[in-house]
Amino acid sequence: MSERSLLSLVGTTDPVQDAIDRKDQEGIPDSGTAEPAEPTRARTDAMMTAHPDPRIWVSVIPADELDRRGLTLPTSCRGTKVVTAEGMHAGGDVTYAFPWATWARHDREVHVVAWDCDDEFVPVVPGLDEVRAQHPNLEVTTHLADGHTWRDLNTDAPLFVARTAHEEKVRAKSADYRATEEAKRNRESGLGLAVPRLRRVGERTRPPTRALVPGVILSDTDAELLGENNAGKTALAIDLAMRLCLGLEWAGKPLTPARVAYLVGEGGGDLFDIRVDAWLAANGFTRDDVADRFLVVDPSAPIGSTAWRGLVEGVAEFGPALVVIDTRTAHLMPGDDENAVSVATTMLHALKGLRDRCGGAATLMLHHPNRAGGTDGRGSGAWDNAADTRLFARRKGAEVTLSVSKQRHLPAGGKWTFATAEVPVAGYGDLTSAVVATSVQAAEDKAQSERAAAKEAEREARADEMAAAKLETARAALVRLVTDANAKGEMPSGRALIAAAKGEGIARKPVRDALAQLCTDGTFRKLPGDRGAELYELAQAPFECAE
Repeated sequence: MSERSLLSLVGTTDPVQDAIDRKDQEGIPDSGTAEPAEPTRARTDAMMTAHPDPRIWVSVIPADELDRRGLTLPTSCRGTKVVTAEGMHAGGDVTYAFPWATWARHDREVHVVAWDCDDEFVPVVPGLDEVRAQHPNLEVTTHLADGHTWRDLNTDAPLFVARTAHEEKVRAKSADYRATEEAKRNRESGLGLAVPRLRRVGERTRPPTRALVPGVILSDTDAELLGENNAGKTALAIDLAMRLCLGLEWAGKPLTPARVAYLVGEGGGDLFDIRVDAWLAANGFTRDDVADRFLVVDPSAPIGSTAWRGLVEGVAEFGPALVVIDTRTAHLMPGDDENAVSVATTMLHALKGLRDRCGGAATLMLHHPNRAGGTDGRGSGAWDNAADTRLFARRKGAEVTLSVSKQRHLPAGGKWTFATAEVPVAGYGDLTSAVVATSVQAAEDKAQSERAAAKEAEREARADEMAAAKLETARAALVRLVTDANAKGEMPSGRALIAAAKGEGIARKPVRDALAQLCTDGTFRKLPGDRGAELYELAQAPFECAE
């Protein structure tokens, strides 16, 4: 068998292999005489019915050699499939056309039997190294036949036999392990786990952080927009997305024009497009004004799924600064429990991979609050812990109040009121209008922030006054206690003074602070006592206290 013979079989794009695959699909019989002239697909189906995971034996021994030695290849039996060179004859310049790619796809165990060997009695199968390189998950074992009986010349084990019960168990365990590892690789690929990088402070390995919405959302961060059903989450998200695309002010904050990708998990098609058209009509713009900066992914894909990987690549090519995910529940994998920490961390890693692939984009996830009330999201607490920014929407009539309930990297606070209106839109059949956020009635209340800051300063000043009063009380008590003890010819220890002050209702901390202060300003002299004790007496004049 020539090296060219096996080289031509490597890969899934080989025309000979394609021809064989087509024959398998269409039931066209193979040429050759080693097996009955029965359609290949029928033979394979029968064999697979008998045993779903056969051990495949491939003979590269020429038929004339078999005839010359008076040997006959064993036929297939349960758990085995014997393939001969002639049985897989493809015609033309290719002598042997074994379906390596097909066997690799189905994770088959393949044994190749040959009569040729090298000086170390290793079977010679030309082109097999290339086959293994192209199909690393394909188990290929070579055997050297002794030439007179069907036994391995090196191990004396019989050839062309099915697996033993022990070998079946080992095979099943190995297959489970490979399947687990493959699933792990696929999951990590879908998550887009970051590659660790070592750097010094000041060295840039990521794009610089910038404010997408000044004081509210930074680049390369995870933001959430929570709200009850019909609270106006989608209307607010579209309003923010359109204003960012067009570089308009949002809540009185200037925005730099940037691209936005919107992942539609629910309410897609016309139900989503009419919302965008309604906003454009209400604000005096057209689709052409945002065509180059607004990308809609509809339908989206579950976060972390195989389809998600393709979505990430497409979105990354568009290059958005903000990616809106509407909603979290619609982007769960089927059957996933949103309360499970493992599900949350898996999706969070996938979102981190999306932000990385987009060069530091921010993500804005729309979701619902928990049923117990408050501003936390429904599901695992891992989401709330991981969020850098959390916005909460509350609707009352035609007004929607949006407030910041969490900020990790920016000053907390921020509250805005949006007016909503029903805007008529033509061209959508029975759909005639959509609710949009048409204007911001009030920007952030600066006076309210100043009042809050003043209250905080007042609280801190009051706390300082109370601490100073406690310190002065402790000083007076300590001076009195030391004076009384010295008058009796005694020098009290620090422990005794603390205990005595505690008996008068003075806490330990102000007493310790007062002792240090009295010693520093020269009121007390501190002397060493037995067993490391510190003794105190009144000083006649200021001095530097010994340590």
